Amino acid sequence: MEKQKRSKTLLIIGALLAFCCISPLLLLSVLVTRNTTNIIQSNITVIYQQTMDELALSLSMNVQPFIDLLQYDTRREDVVHLLDQARQPGAQKPTARFLQERLQSKTSAMRLRYPYSYFVFMPDGQVYSSHSVFRLSQFDFASARWFQEMRAAHTYSVSITTEKRTKETGHNDRLCIAAPILKGNDNCGILMYTVNISFLEKLLSNASYSEHSSLFIVDGAGRPVAAGSKNRLGAGQLPAQALARVQNGTVTVDGTEYIVTQSPMQLSYVDANWTIVAMVPSYEIFRQTTHIQVITISLTLLLAVLILGVLLYLHDYYLRPVQRLYRAMKDVRQGDLSVRLPARRTDEVGELLTGFNGMVQSMEDNVRRIQQEENEKRRLELRVLQQQINPHFISNTLNTIRVMADMRHAAGISTAIFSFSNLIEYYFRGTDSMATLENELAHLKEYVYLQNLRYQNRFHYVEELPPRLASCRIPKLTLQPLVENCISHAFPDRWGMCEIRVTGRLQQGVLSIQVRDNGVGMDPARLNLYFSAQALDGGQTAHKGLSNVHRRIRLCFGKPYGLSAVSEAGRGTVVTVALPAVQADGRRETDESTDRG
Repeated sequence: MEKQKRSKTLLIIGALLAFCCISPLLLLSVLVTRNTTNIIQSNITVIYQQTMDELALSLSMNVQPFIDLLQYDTRREDVVHLLDQARQPGAQKPTARFLQERLQSKTSAMRLRYPYSYFVFMPDGQVYSSHSVFRLSQFDFASARWFQEMRAAHTYSVSITTEKRTKETGHNDRLCIAAPILKGNDNCGILMYTVNISFLEKLLSNASYSEHSSLFIVDGAGRPVAAGSKNRLGAGQLPAQALARVQNGTVTVDGTEYIVTQSPMQLSYVDANWTIVAMVPSYEIFRQTTHIQVITISLTLLLAVLILGVLLYLHDYYLRPVQRLYRAMKDVRQGDLSVRLPARRTDEVGELLTGFNGMVQSMEDNVRRIQQEENEKRRLELRVLQQQINPHFISNTLNTIRVMADMRHAAGISTAIFSFSNLIEYYFRGTDSMATLENELAHLKEYVYLQNLRYQNRFHYVEELPPRLASCRIPKLTLQPLVENCISHAFPDRWGMCEIRVTGRLQQGVLSIQVRDNGVGMDPARLNLYFSAQALDGGQTAHKGLSNVHRRIRLCFGKPYGLSAVSEAGRGTVVTVALPAVQADGRRETDESTDRG
């Protein structure tokens, strides 16, 4: 049976482990890998973009001097004057050497980092270069639209392009920068500087990102201008359609996904819209992702095994004692208080087992004590029943005497005996310590009547209480000791009319009954002797009756109920009894009422 429970427990632990640990950890590993991939891609993209911006600036700084030199030469007065004279009918044509001295001087060569050539296209179709004279028809781009527009231009503009595509390399081999030479609005010819495109290709090759990356310069239409010599992709593999398919920085070419980064070149005075494009295979960047996934999954499984071992240890070390504790609690619930558990451990579980043993021992002791108290209670009830025989005998004897007084026509003696007999029956009747306020006041009148017989009607007793308070419950003999205290101490000489007034009110659920007298009163020291909290609560007072009443009220209802008093020498004393307003049926009275006194 124990083995079956252990197997079941292990099965449950395994299921919980798979559901609560392994699955979330595997999911977490996938999310971490994906987030890591996204972070790597984001960081790499930022780094690549910064590198591309720097490369674009570097390439622009290498191309811009040619544009600046072209601008300078096409606006030189001597060059403009020379070509303007050369186009006139019958004028002498400039020689190649003459043009070279002006357009390829040492000063111009020092301003550029790469060797260049120049061509001067005259309106009549002759072309002058640094070495010889050609005809316009010998150039492939003579019929190109940009060239025809520049020949007919009457406003200044600069054009940059590449020409003479070779089949061997698959890319353009010359970079051409051209601008018209204007005399006013007259087009005197076109000046073109050309430079081998290899200097751009070399710069692109030196800036290659990785072994399989590719760098291109493309024009505004997406056509390749130059490509790095180390490119994995040739210029022909980067059509404008491929760049148009770029989404979220990636594009797929020949089944391979590439991360694409672009940065425009900043060229002044020319509307070239050239852009540097870098394409890096995604697998080069994320080749470590697979290793991360393997490591993450391996660590996850290792962690799951460790968690399983920890759970088994916790089961044996903590859960099994708790199971024994559960079975012991079931035995206790069925009434077996003799069960005990071994508590040799000093940790929290040991404290729990020790606490359980102590609790069961305390329950066993309490049951034994309750049984003893029940036995004692039965003995006390028997004694109370026996003691009720004596008051009953006294009451019967007093009634016999009252009958004898009636037979002798002694009405006063008969009435006194009747009142005394009623008081005895009220004091000792039944075992209930509570009475209604109506009954308490009725027997208080009997007591005052007997005292007036003794002191020749010196006491004027007055009751002023709302009728609604008559059914409120009050401990027996609460008011009689207070009135007795008035008769014994408030009127030492008993001269004149001695008034005792009982008033009451109900306010916010509290029943306040006040016993007033017009006696000699008390000074503060005497008032403190009778009614201080220490005197009333501890019984340390000169009048035991007051302390008895106060303590019985506290035992029945608790704080803040009890006695309080105010007094002034020569003006009398007011003793207040504070009780909860509880009706005879147990209902709390909460309505406010005004004082009737």
